[in-house]
Amino acid sequence: MSNQPGPRLDGSIAVMLFNHFYSDNNPDLPQYSTTWEGMGLIVEEMKLRGFDVALESSTDPLHDGRTLYHARFFRRIEGHYGEYDSAISFSHAVCMAALNALYGQDDD
Repeated sequence: MSNQPGPRLDGSIAVMLFNHFYSDNNPDLPQYSTTWEGMGLIVEEMKLRGFDVALESSTDPLHDGRTLYHARFFRRIEGHYGEYDSAISFSHAVCMAALNALYGQDDD
């Protein structure tokens, strides 16, 4: 699994979140990690699975003031969550946080 936005991360989301077959040459694969539309599909699926979502952005003074994006999926009662800091876009952060929430991985 790749942690960089693009077709490999999109493929991981397709398989792990939506149980879809992934192939490198599938032009119909949604761009989950690079578009608002793809990100919306992930958020809706995670909501169906009982997760709430929080999105934040901040300015990083250590890197010329670039914007960093953070996403967190969580279940209030269970305390189960997955998050991802310092992504290059909200769609990238949402992909990584969803995978972390579902598979219990630590933030990279």
